[in-house]
Amino acid sequence: MTETSSTLTMQQAAERLQSALGKLENALEPMIARVGELETRLEKVKTIDADRAKLASEVDELKAQNLSLREREKEFARLAAETTRELETVIAEVQTALGENGSGA
Repeated sequence: MTETSSTLTMQQAAERLQSALGKLENALEPMIARVGELETRLEKVKTIDADRAKLASEVDELKAQNLSLREREKEFARLAAETTRELETVIAEVQTALGENGSGA
């Protein structure tokens, strides 16, 4: 092989390589764009998952607060009923005392 044909063959090889690289780049562009889209979606999913976890935690906290409030409400109702009974007893005793005092005068 002469220097000229060797150079020509190298030139052809370089052109073929450039052509192949161009085709490869063209083929990869849609894939790269798709990967970018998927990465964006993944970030959105991660954000949604974090929001969901936060909301679930808040719901659990609110359920615990609700349970605590219900327990307080039951205790308040019990104390109110107990106080009402005591007041009724005191009223009855006062009425009895007033009745006894009124009949004796």
